[in-house]
Amino acid sequence: MSRMSVVVGLLWICILLALVACAKVERPTALTPGPDELPTPTPASTVIQGTPGPSGRSTLVPTVGTQATATAIANSVPLSADDSERLFFAGQDHFAQERWEKAVTKFTEVLSVDPQNTLAFYYRGRAHRSLERHSLAVADFGDALRLDPQLSQAYYYRARSHLSNERQSEAIADFGRALEIDPQLSQAYYYRGRAYRDLERHIEAVADFSIALKLDAKLSQAYYFRGRSHHSLQQHQEAIEDFTQAVAVDPQLTQGYYYRGRSYLSLGRDDEAIADLTRALEFDPELSQAYYYRGRSYLATDQFANALTDLTKALESSAGLDATYYYLGRAHLGLGQFDEAVAELTRALELNPKQGSALYYRGRAHVRLDRHSEAIADFTTALELDPELGAAYYYRGRAYHDLDRYAEAISDLTKALESDPQNGAAYYYRGRAYLAMDQFALATADLSNALESDAQNTAAYYYRGRAHLGSDQFNQAIADLGKALQSDPKNGAAYYYRGRAHLELDQFSQALADLTDAVEWDSQLTAAHYYRGRAYRKLEQFSEAIADFTVAIESDSQNSAAHYYRGRAYRSLERFSEASADFTRALELDPEFKLAFYYRGRVHRSLDRFPEAVADFTRTVELDSQFALAYYYRGASYSSQGRNASAIADFKKVMEVSTDDTVLELADRQLQSLG
Repeated sequence: MSRMSVVVGLLWICILLALVACAKVERPTALTPGPDELPTPTPASTVIQGTPGPSGRSTLVPTVGTQATATAIANSVPLSADDSERLFFAGQDHFAQERWEKAVTKFTEVLSVDPQNTLAFYYRGRAHRSLERHSLAVADFGDALRLDPQLSQAYYYRARSHLSNERQSEAIADFGRALEIDPQLSQAYYYRGRAYRDLERHIEAVADFSIALKLDAKLSQAYYFRGRSHHSLQQHQEAIEDFTQAVAVDPQLTQGYYYRGRSYLSLGRDDEAIADLTRALEFDPELSQAYYYRGRSYLATDQFANALTDLTKALESSAGLDATYYYLGRAHLGLGQFDEAVAELTRALELNPKQGSALYYRGRAHVRLDRHSEAIADFTTALELDPELGAAYYYRGRAYHDLDRYAEAISDLTKALESDPQNGAAYYYRGRAYLAMDQFALATADLSNALESDAQNTAAYYYRGRAHLGSDQFNQAIADLGKALQSDPKNGAAYYYRGRAHLELDQFSQALADLTDAVEWDSQLTAAHYYRGRAYRKLEQFSEAIADFTVAIESDSQNSAAHYYRGRAYRSLERFSEASADFTRALELDPEFKLAFYYRGRVHRSLDRFPEAVADFTRTVELDSQFALAYYYRGASYSSQGRNASAIADFKKVMEVSTDDTVLELADRQLQSLG
């Protein structure tokens, strides 16, 4: 066979090998996947082209976007070294068939014969890379570049191996050199963008991913990773647009749905977040973080049961995450499971004691459990960590209120309103605190603000009604308490206070009806018996009045007014001994109770005990020098004892101080009769 026939035969072999190599080039390998990494996209096909090597003979140089020719391959083989040629093509065949170990062996044998063979170093480096022996790959690519510094693909693949070894800075440098030689190498921009992203240099990452996509719009993973960097930069709308492009190219891109869901969550678009995270979980039910973020979205939409389910699943896969315990605590709080909320939030705080929001929500759970001191301690620590946490002032104010520490409650609720002037609940509780301190005008103003914020807050009508009652605005009190009773017809306290307002307006029948309803709906409301007794007395139902005052006294034996009014009811029934005993008891409890002195004096007169009557009337006018009737009855008692001078003096005193025509007429008659 002639030498020419051998050459022609070799050329045909080379053509076939080149076609195989073009069809089975290596797909760029992904970085070692982390828990949130995805498979990397396939780069543009790598082909080879003949260029002169430093020794003067042609070497195979991989490039992007060009066609290899059989002539280039043939010229690249040192024709004078039959063994080297045979070994190289054997290595190429193994490489094309992805038999990496055998390829390494053959290229090593080539280099033992031809140590200046650039392409042998390059392909052996790629074979090492495919075997994840990245340090050996880096060394081979370095030798290839020593022989041919313009070999852009050697820089590119060495950068990929640096990336696999988590040496991002070296990778970035090599990608940069590759791009200086071949600015159209889209994969270099893509992977350099990933290296920048690994270093949290997200602005540079976004720039590289954008160039990669401009060069190759089909790089779906570039959309995905650019979306990730936008997400890290809190550019959530841009992130959503990128993830949408990524899943449009690859509808099963689990992490695309996952991260788009997270971006929706960050924008408060919770329904869309739930939909995307649900889709991600359909593709990967073990994606625990998707449960975590979907749980947060459910929580944000008050779907507490769903939130609890998802967060529990997240915790099963990622135990020890303080944030998961934190959100679990909030879900329990939303479900009214306050002990469980305290337990979960305590676990979160054990892992992160400086988590002010966990202290805040645990404090809220303590409030609902009536553990007000513990709540105050949590809110105080939360505010030390974050003085701008206005809601903590609100809830601490509520806790102070429930402990009857009204001044501190007012101070905290005022701070809460400085932070959020639209907080109707803060006005409501501050109004209640003012009411408890008998600051009725301030209470009325705050409760009115609360009702402007929430007209359905019927409790605010109830408390404003009480504030009106305290300000002697009885008709307004009746109106507000009536509105409270429309929504809660069984509110015994509302009947009680409305009954009192009716009583003050001398509407005794209405008062009696309301106070009767009060004791029927709330048997513990013994004060209602006292006021109903007063209504019965005014309606001259004295026996019923005595019965109610007796109940009031049994409940509170120190109630001087109940003794006083029962004494008056006994007097109206001419049961003077019982009346005198009640007035005496009222005076023991309140030694300056002038009306008790006055009516006991009247009882003494009825029993012809005139000296005792004079003594009681004298004590009455000592307490009130303008009490005309006390002067009149003392004068009458003096007259009954024949002490006319003293009687005349008292009747004249009546004429001086009285403005009542009837009393003046009575005193004038007495003076005329005494001459």
